[in-house]
Amino acid sequence: MDVREEAAALFEKALKLTVPAWEERPISKLTLSIKELNLILEVEHCRTAGSGTCHGERPERYREVLGYITSGRLDRRGIAKIYPKAVYFLCRSLMEEYCAEDGDENARGRKKYAELLTYCNRALKILRDNGRMYFLWEILDMRGRLFKMLEETPGSRQGEGGGNLEVLRRLQEENARWKQVLEDVCAEFKVPRETFHFCYLYVSKGVSCTNDVIRIRSDMLGIKGDELCEGVCSTKTLRRIRKRAVSPQREVVEGLFDKLGLPGELVRTEIVTGVPEARELMEKVREDINKDQLTKAEYSLNRVKQLVSLDIVCNRQAVMRREILLSWAKKEIDQAEYNKKLLEALELTMPYEKFLQPGEKYLTYEEQSCIRNMMVGMDERSDEFAICIQRFEEIYQPIIDRGELENVESMYEFIMGYVRSHWGNIGDFDKTDKYNMILIEGYLRFGRVWYLHDVFYDRWWNHAERKKKGIPTNKNLKDEEELNKCILLGELVQSKDTSFYQNKLRQTEEKG
Repeated sequence: MDVREEAAALFEKALKLTVPAWEERPISKLTLSIKELNLILEVEHCRTAGSGTCHGERPERYREVLGYITSGRLDRRGIAKIYPKAVYFLCRSLMEEYCAEDGDENARGRKKYAELLTYCNRALKILRDNGRMYFLWEILDMRGRLFKMLEETPGSRQGEGGGNLEVLRRLQEENARWKQVLEDVCAEFKVPRETFHFCYLYVSKGVSCTNDVIRIRSDMLGIKGDELCEGVCSTKTLRRIRKRAVSPQREVVEGLFDKLGLPGELVRTEIVTGVPEARELMEKVREDINKDQLTKAEYSLNRVKQLVSLDIVCNRQAVMRREILLSWAKKEIDQAEYNKKLLEALELTMPYEKFLQPGEKYLTYEEQSCIRNMMVGMDERSDEFAICIQRFEEIYQPIIDRGELENVESMYEFIMGYVRSHWGNIGDFDKTDKYNMILIEGYLRFGRVWYLHDVFYDRWWNHAERKKKGIPTNKNLKDEEELNKCILLGELVQSKDTSFYQNKLRQTEEKG
């Protein structure tokens, strides 16, 4: 059997487990998850005709998927995961068809390529706005091909607007630079530049073994078995749970988690809600605070408070931390009040002293974030700060050793990115470089480009400091090359740091 036919059969079998009648109704009439949309794309891509070519693909099916994605049923992160893939599959299936057509009228030919370019431009914008790399290289490659087709189409040189060709070439050059920097960094770190060759089934993050969470968390908090079991389950059941001899029922998990200060969901979620808008708004609050758009952040946070139950402790904790960060950014509270309020937010679910003590730990993402924010207000020379650094390293190093970074990638970035900066500030370049390598490889492997420019700059800065201080290094980084990488990666995510890198490059060139 042709390999693609076999793959199509497997994808279709997986899809029918949850969407048995997927071919009998228009996609717009179905209710689909991202994973199901992904499987539809893979089934369609593997359709064959005769000798196993891709001529069996139906572009109209890809357009249906694109229509579903943009119908308002997915949040923006969900759209970033699947829209670029659908665009690439559509463009790829149509490009061969368009190129094979002879005698096409000039205006019609330009219109067809311009339509595909519009899809690609939207896919690129979605990826840039969300700091994601899913099919980013393929979209840039397809844009480059479309720019070339438009440039070579008779009539394009004059352009109806006069000057269109100049704009086209400028965009073409910009696109080529972005594509090249991705190729360079992927080649250096031996990570495939393409997403196309992987059927990426988007995984849930932050998930842990329930049995381990109950054991680690109860030991960390010092809660005895009898106290934990009361009103929930027998001590015998708890012992079996701790030994992984049984998978606990959901009501038991919820009862034990409640006593352990954890949300009932089995992920380290920041809020518990069935309202997608609330999760989307929480993400927007974070981004708006980072961009210093405080009025927008305050509006979104007030809306979140209307959508979620603040009787749920972890929701109250998440909202409280955002309110503290907002007050701090607006200069409404001083350092002492900031630290005090963050401690109060943390201790809604766990005593801070339990984090400082040695031993195995399980913390929610919100608890880790509270502590990470508290560290900003600490004296970096204090014992307390040093212990916090040590405890976070103890939490995350085993995860790296087990090869499980993908499960906690976003939190690793937030926590260990800060730890990395600390070691660089005090001149421990070896530790900083170790964390830089983990972060860069993680970004490239898991499709995250948000802060890639920052980590590359940190790597260059370490190298420059080593050279300045006469510290030997086994890597010879070229200043202009590295800073140009930072500029281009910063441009990709529209970072305000791009101008800083440009100034740094000018200063470096003047010195050189």
